[in-house]
Amino acid sequence: MMDFLENFIYFFIENSIEIIKVIIIFITFFGIKATFTRKSIIFSSIVIVVFSIMWTLEKDNFVLLLLYILFLTLEIYILFSEFKFKELLLKEVWIILFTNIIDAMVYNAFAGFFEYFSYNNPIITRIISCWIVLSFLFFIKFFVDTKVRFLHKISSIYYIIYLITGVADYFLLTYVFTIMIEMDKKALIVSVIVSVSILLQYILILLITIANEGLKFQHYLNQKYLRVQQENYEYLEYREEETKKFRHDYKNHLHSLQILCKGKRYKDVEKYIEDISERLNGYNMYISVGNSFVDAILNYYYQKMEKNNIKFLVSGKMPQICHIVMFDICTIISNLLDNALEAVEKLDEKDRWIELTFRYDNLMIYCNVINPYNGELKITKNKILSIKNSKNHGYGIGNVKKSVEIYNGSINIKTEESLFKVLIALMNKDRKSL
Repeated sequence: MMDFLENFIYFFIENSIEIIKVIIIFITFFGIKATFTRKSIIFSSIVIVVFSIMWTLEKDNFVLLLLYILFLTLEIYILFSEFKFKELLLKEVWIILFTNIIDAMVYNAFAGFFEYFSYNNPIITRIISCWIVLSFLFFIKFFVDTKVRFLHKISSIYYIIYLITGVADYFLLTYVFTIMIEMDKKALIVSVIVSVSILLQYILILLITIANEGLKFQHYLNQKYLRVQQENYEYLEYREEETKKFRHDYKNHLHSLQILCKGKRYKDVEKYIEDISERLNGYNMYISVGNSFVDAILNYYYQKMEKNNIKFLVSGKMPQICHIVMFDICTIISNLLDNALEAVEKLDEKDRWIELTFRYDNLMIYCNVINPYNGELKITKNKILSIKNSKNHGYGIGNVKKSVEIYNGSINIKTEESLFKVLIALMNKDRKSL
């Protein structure tokens, strides 16, 4: 009975660690967070207990492998049930291979190290290797959160290369250990050093790839924001030139009106004034919310909406002293308006409109975006679940959330009567003071 209890506790802890690994990898590599509700936690705990008992009773290695795969599949389905099962399954296969390669490499390294000191305890070796792998995964997550401004999707080819490289490294190390164990202990410790070096190299390549993909996406955003500003400046220059032309001709317009009045052609006077008013309204299309950088973004999108017959309703003001970094402001506003544009372009022209509102107080800045949509959208726990074909799609809301979180803010996404609403609140403080 005591042996059964000890084995159960061991497998329960090991299974719990496996789930922690999966959650960390899903967050770090795929930007997907688990759903922690009372129901999901209860079901997840039951699965861990059941499979821990099954592991304790089963001794066949092949059956254990099947149980391991089934266990992870059930846990992933419970914790990530709001996502498509097929997509989760593919990610699960990659995660199982990835974690087991790392586990095996670390375990063999420590097994060889303990063998050098004539110490053989599989349980202690397993505990230490689990701790090292967990530390490794937490380090990668910390690196991504602090050093990679935007985590973009790593190309599928890289995932395949990692697995091939990892499998090759694993078999290479296994072969080296097999040979070294038959030789003297000095050769064994050399193999341990080699295995650690290979593992560090594997980690380094992984981190470099993550950083490189993040930088590529940041470069893409930087280019986009520079284009936003450039096009807006060109737009303002055009408006200014048109205004100068009108000012130059206004004496001629007044003279024409005077002639029409003398001739008592009052209907023509009324029509002439309407034409002048319409042109003047065109010159006053410049949007201002009290922040020149935000104004540049809004006027850029005003042009895009004007071309697509979309009414752009902007109200409110931004504070004169704004501590939000321009890059974060542009990330939030441009991604929200891009999503809104994509939604309303699918509607009839008479139904196309986007409303953007700003307001602030002594501590917070609030930004609300409202637009109609065709109803083909699923919102679950502030997550947009939809299929889009754009190359960089699917990261808009994720990057908005990341920028919002930097300023201890909140984002609330909801739908009401075919209206899509995004409500954002940010603390108006410097990032370093948060």
